[in-house]
Amino acid sequence: VALDSVSTMADGIKVGRPGDVPFKIVGDLVDEVRTVSEDALSSALLLCLERAKLVVEPAGASPVAALLA
Repeated sequence: VALDSVSTMADGIKVGRPGDVPFKIVGDLVDEVRTVSEDALSSALLLCLERAKLVVEPAGASPVAALLA
């Protein structure tokens, strides 16, 4: 579903509609898609900073957020 507007701190993955080629690849290879809240992203960012001493962009923390959720 194409979205008219997207509001998130994760600029690296903020898209209204994926391109045709990536969409096909994801459709062929991905079994599950998870969404995470902005609060979960914030918690993942903090965890990466405090525990791993990593400063990451929110898009990079999204897999951590999904694992924690």
